[in-house]
Amino acid sequence: MVFTKDKRRIGEYLSLFAAIFLIGLIISKPDLCSSGAATGLKICADIIIPSLFPFTVPVLFLINSNAFIKCKRKFLYIFLLSMLGGYPIGAKMLSDLNGKDPAYKEHIKKALPYFVNAGPAFIVIAVGKGILKSVKIGYMLLAAHCIASIICALIFIPRIIIMNRKNDNEISGISAADNFVLSVKNASGAVLSICSYVVIFSVINKYLISFCGSFGAIKPLIYVTEITTAVNSTKNIYLISFLLGFSGFSVIAQVYSVAGNVKAPLFKFIAVRTMHGILSAILMKVFLNLFNVTVTAMSAGTNGINTPAVNDGALGFSLAIMALLFIINVSSKKFSGNIVKDVL
Repeated sequence: MVFTKDKRRIGEYLSLFAAIFLIGLIISKPDLCSSGAATGLKICADIIIPSLFPFTVPVLFLINSNAFIKCKRKFLYIFLLSMLGGYPIGAKMLSDLNGKDPAYKEHIKKALPYFVNAGPAFIVIAVGKGILKSVKIGYMLLAAHCIASIICALIFIPRIIIMNRKNDNEISGISAADNFVLSVKNASGAVLSICSYVVIFSVINKYLISFCGSFGAIKPLIYVTEITTAVNSTKNIYLISFLLGFSGFSVIAQVYSVAGNVKAPLFKFIAVRTMHGILSAILMKVFLNLFNVTVTAMSAGTNGINTPAVNDGALGFSLAIMALLFIINVSSKKFSGNIVKDVL
């Protein structure tokens, strides 16, 4: 107990020091703060809001619908919606589920690190079309990201994913009109929250970049702070695929904020996110070879990506069918608990 209190005090002191240090940086070099904030706001206006807000509204509508309330395999439903709604959605839904059924708290803690996924709006529209200027690459990043997430969940938490809910005493859902109004309101708050993180971490990254010349060892921090600014700082397709799986400290902070009292151990959370990122990068390599796509932009100093050998419709349709067949097979399969047997 004493050790736990000491760890909390160390965390408080470090947080206090970081806040004071950031204030000092802003006072000493306000031009970097203004430039970083302007960059973050531009990313929000050009990429985040146009891509995420229209997509978040219908996803939140699904979450509040009677279909979710009456669903028995709620963990599977939440897992699939986490891949539709984006990073904080899975954590928020698991937290809400814990509020209704505290008996599932331990299962929720185990599931939390695996229910953190980037949504298709962010990967395809924001990253693919907005940053990389290639919807084709966006679809491939999405397929690699989702399949990697499914593989990780099937290997480590298969019983939780297919778990049936035993409680039949569910509350009735709200009307469609009320659901729509609530979805628009919550989507506005969610996107505004994401934009706030993008702006503050854009400021932090601007200071990190300014110090990279003198302290080269801090450069990796640029890529693990906030996912949007990190992806915007590199054109390395494999690093981008990894970063989408890892998510970054900004997303981790958001997840822990909305998770309430069902937080997973931080070390385990980061380990799972790292595993997801590595597997995503490997799958991206496979897809690039499979679809004969040549990537010319492998650093931040170059522009664009070669035109793939297949068109938008063919690539999008084939990847969608692959993902759909995989999900159908997973949802219908009975697991014995033996990983090797279940996978093969």
